[in-house]
Amino acid sequence: MHGKTGTRLSDTGLGWYVGFIETEKGKWVFSVNIDGTGTEAKNIAVEILKEKKIIK
Repeated sequence: MHGKTGTRLSDTGLGWYVGFIETEKGKWVFSVNIDGTGTEAKNIAVEILKEKKIIK
């Protein structure tokens, strides 16, 4: 899995995580944008990828 987080905290918290993953099942691109931090966005992406059984 490859991705990049980002956070903007200047006036309102805005976090994102974008990236891609390659598995035996295929290639996947993802993007999460939330009111929060980039770390929180990454955690959401990982949970969704696990829920969809793309990663373990």
